Amino acid sequence: MSTETLKERKSMKESDYNKVSEALYIWFCQTREKGITVNGPTLQEKALKFYDEFKKDSDPIFVASTGWLDRWKKRYGVRQLSTSGKKLSKDTEGMSQFKENFLKFIQAEGLNGEQLYNCDETVLRYKLLPAKSLAFKEEQSALGFKSSIERVTILACSNATGDHKLKLGLIGKKPYAFKHNEMDQLSVWYRNQPHALMSSPIFKEWFHEVFVSSVEQFLKSKNLPRRAILILDNASWHPDIEELQNGDIRALFYHPMSQRYANQ
Repeated sequence: MSTETLKERKSMKESDYNKVSEALYIWFCQTREKGITVNGPTLQEKALKFYDEFKKDSDPIFVASTGWLDRWKKRYGVRQLSTSGKKLSKDTEGMSQFKENFLKFIQAEGLNGEQLYNCDETVLRYKLLPAKSLAFKEEQSALGFKSSIERVTILACSNATGDHKLKLGLIGKKPYAFKHNEMDQLSVWYRNQPHALMSSPIFKEWFHEVFVSSVEQFLKSKNLPRRAILILDNASWHPDIEELQNGDIRALFYHPMSQRYANQ
């Protein structure tokens, strides 16, 4: 391959990455203006979605690695910030109003704790070694190693009383050992994709195929009406509310401030 061709491919790659970076920064600004908490995995997932929109067939694979994210944060002056400070807790009036309206909604619908559900996702880097080590005072440095980026995403869901815990959801890269296995026979609900992160299509599939059917069975066993609410945070990969409804089993978003206090 000629030097000119290499330069051209490198230029195209940098151009596409710049489009992703700019789009991600605009999205980040808009999201923070709404008071919604944004973390690293959320930014990586959003960057991958933007890249899928911009990429060409000849472009190399973009994985939105931790190193790329660190460089992006430095470029745009984005830093880690505690969500428990007073400056980030201004919308207490909106939070109080949400809680009041939610209590009225529960009473009007005749719901109890067994019919109220919450789920959340977390990324597990199962091969990540500790970044720090104890050492003797005469030691000047420690043996270095490259941090592993291997990860899976875990989805957990339960009702408010805790007597109905759904099967864990697990998203990862399909291991070769699973090649001849029936995936529905696993003890978890498993889906695979190259980035091992939650996405809107996967969450929508989980809601309709796992959540709805599991909740139906539980409510029937308790002689309760087919009516339940799944309370969600405003994560970018959660579909619109209109897509998460099956009769009287449906989803509802937290007010951003309510979710923040719930996590503290």
